[in-house]
Amino acid sequence: MTQIAAAATPYVAPKVWRVLIEVGYFGALCALIGGLVTVLLVVLPAATGDEDGGATAADHRARRRALGMFPLIGLLMLAALYLQMAALTARAGEFGFGRGLQPGAIGDFLNTPRESGEWVARSMLRSLQVALLAGGAALAIVAGRLRSVRWAAVALLVAVVGELAPSVPTAFGGLTVDDWLHTTLVQVHILSGVCWVGGLGVLAYLAIRSRGEGSGLAWARIWSRFSVLAMGCAGGILVSGLWLAWEHVGSFAQFVTTPYGRFLLAKVALVGLMLLAGAYNQLVLLPRVTRAMREHDETRVGRAVFDHFPRVAVAETLLGLGVLVVVPFLTGSARSEAGGGQVGPLDGRTFLIGVLLVAAMLLSFWATGRIARAQAQRPHVPADRPTVSAGHPGE
Repeated sequence: MTQIAAAATPYVAPKVWRVLIEVGYFGALCALIGGLVTVLLVVLPAATGDEDGGATAADHRARRRALGMFPLIGLLMLAALYLQMAALTARAGEFGFGRGLQPGAIGDFLNTPRESGEWVARSMLRSLQVALLAGGAALAIVAGRLRSVRWAAVALLVAVVGELAPSVPTAFGGLTVDDWLHTTLVQVHILSGVCWVGGLGVLAYLAIRSRGEGSGLAWARIWSRFSVLAMGCAGGILVSGLWLAWEHVGSFAQFVTTPYGRFLLAKVALVGLMLLAGAYNQLVLLPRVTRAMREHDETRVGRAVFDHFPRVAVAETLLGLGVLVVVPFLTGSARSEAGGGQVGPLDGRTFLIGVLLVAAMLLSFWATGRIARAQAQRPHVPADRPTVSAGHPGE
């Protein structure tokens, strides 16, 4: 890729109210979309019964508790959505947040006419997003009150479409492959992040609430299924994150010499710690659970799924919230701040590098799975097992 020279653009830090509102909004989005994905694809399928095929009382409690969260999550999403729209209105109108809270000001923002050459106004797509996210939140409330899997699935579909709505181009003329790739990878980044962080938070909450009354075997299945989902989300974040970092940072020096680069470096460090925690789950905790289940040791299974896994999940969730705090500070780009210009069009060399990085990531995931399976086959050695000295066999 080539760079197009440009003058340096000074960094402008976001206001405190913007940071707080964006963190609250994306946190609520994590809980809504990530929570629904995790409950529908992980918790409910895993809490279907024991080895004999019959659902236990603990399984029924887990299902009711999982769906019972969504009335509160839906209400939080509605409140966060209103505050987010007020913040966007205030930023667009360049006035105070208090005025942005007024329904009339938000209405004016959502009725901005389309510009010349657009097939649809940007404000129309934003209005569609508001309607769909609000609808998804309302449907989640209904799903939770009725304990309905079907309504939860509809709520998830509506919410995801709502998140994607503003990414639709308002004009198709002049769009390049880079434009389409950027739009796609931004949404992959967002959806992967909200599913990962939201899923971790939901599972940590449910596991802590289920301690002492939940089924260890059911929760062993839940954590195992979520590890697959988390690995897919991590892959989406890594692929999209590498591309977006290349777009916004022109050299390693810009990571430390520009405000954008330093904030991005902080975000990368937090995500890296989340990946390390996920690797600990995959390589240590899950094999430990598998060995305990093979040996029918329910005490060890319960200790792992209700104590160790939730602690790691809480830590990962806090790291994820740290990432959300950093996100509002990523405005502009390190390239523009350094005066290096924007990245040029995608070329064959950069595409090949991207393919190789994706292949390396897939290889690492495959190797992680192989190592985890090998760890699970190792026999369990009790912590209090006496050791025998090789030099003194009688001791």
